[in-house]
Amino acid sequence: METMECILTRRSIRSFIPDKEIAEETMRQLMEAVRWAPSWANTQTWEVVVVKDRDLKQKLVDAAGANRAAQAILDACAVMVFCSRRGIAGAKQGEYSTNKGDWYMFDCALAAQNFCLAAHSMGLGTVYIGRFEHRQVDTLLGLPQGIESVVMIPLGYPAVKEVKAPPRKASSEFVHAERFGRRYFEG
Repeated sequence: METMECILTRRSIRSFIPDKEIAEETMRQLMEAVRWAPSWANTQTWEVVVVKDRDLKQKLVDAAGANRAAQAILDACAVMVFCSRRGIAGAKQGEYSTNKGDWYMFDCALAAQNFCLAAHSMGLGTVYIGRFEHRQVDTLLGLPQGIESVVMIPLGYPAVKEVKAPPRKASSEFVHAERFGRRYFEG
C-alpha cells in the first residue's frame, strides 16, 4: 500500500473480530514502525505495554468509562498502551528548550501514528482512546514514577469491511501563505 493511500484510507475501527490472534512476526513489524518514529533529539521516550489478558482488558474498559470505543478494548486481540517518560523530550541539561515544555505527548503521538498506519497497511484496525482514567491505568500496568500512560490503542482484525470517512476541512481552510489569514490555496 502506498503511503498516501494508507493515510487517506485509515479509519478508527471500534469493532473487531473477537479472539482472532495476530502473528508474533506481525507484532514485531508493528513495533519496528514504533521504533523508527521521530522524536525530540532522538530521545525515544515512548514505552508500549501490550495487554492481551481478558481480565486486565476489562479493567482497562472500566478505566475508559463511557468512552464509545471502550468495547473495542475487549474485542481487540491486544491493547497497546502507549506510555512516555516525562521530563526528557524538549529538555536540554534539565531545562526545556521551548515554551511548550515537555514534548512527551507529541513524541508519543508520532510513535502511535506510525503504529496505526503500519497496522492499517497490514489489514489490521486500530482506534485511539485518549479519554480514560490515566492514573488508574498507570497503577494497573505497574508504571514506575516518571512514566505515564498517554493513549490506549486496541488492535485487531476489523469486523467491518468499510468505515465511512468523517468530513474533513478543505486544505484552503487551514493552510496559510506567509502569514495567518492569507490563504495558500483558493477555494
